[in-house]
Amino acid sequence: TALQCGQAQSAQLRCVGCNSTSPGDWPWMARLLYKENIGQGSLVTSCGGVLVSSRHVITAGHCLVAGQEPDRVALGDSNISTEFDCLDTENGCRMAGRQCFESGLCAPRHVEVPVRAVVKHPEYEPCEDCVPFYDIAVIVLDDLVRFSSFIQPACLLSPHSDKAAPLVMTGWGNIQGGFSG
Repeated sequence: TALQCGQAQSAQLRCVGCNSTSPGDWPWMARLLYKENIGQGSLVTSCGGVLVSSRHVITAGHCLVAGQEPDRVALGDSNISTEFDCLDTENGCRMAGRQCFESGLCAPRHVEVPVRAVVKHPEYEPCEDCVPFYDIAVIVLDDLVRFSSFIQPACLLSPHSDKAAPLVMTGWGNIQGGFSG
């Protein structure tokens, strides 16, 4: 069966506003990985994005600050604390790591794709204590992404689409109101 954009592969209920979702619930989620200044070879997540094609990720312009652009993009990851994500998030897995994946209880390991280029909106300008205009950017990946049940592009709206459709925000950040830095 052919994969289509915007079609989550998981049949489980999605947990929005709580701690976890199942692998494949949001297959277009992308984690931007930045080189950390302190650790050697260490990568940290500071922003997310949305996979929209086999080579492009859309993110916020403020995620691409000069001198601090992402080095890689992680795709197919739903739990950043595990190497292989458990498919049964309600009951958990009896094993972990590669053994869990080989037994069919865990999703494959996420993939990390190098960033080839970043393109911010030409009119984007950062500002303090305001909501910036044109806060959007495109990340061009160095390699083509192979789609799977856990990695798929989101659909982009056509000019004739129903703009009243519900929108969902996803990420790996806070699950309660407020900011934690």
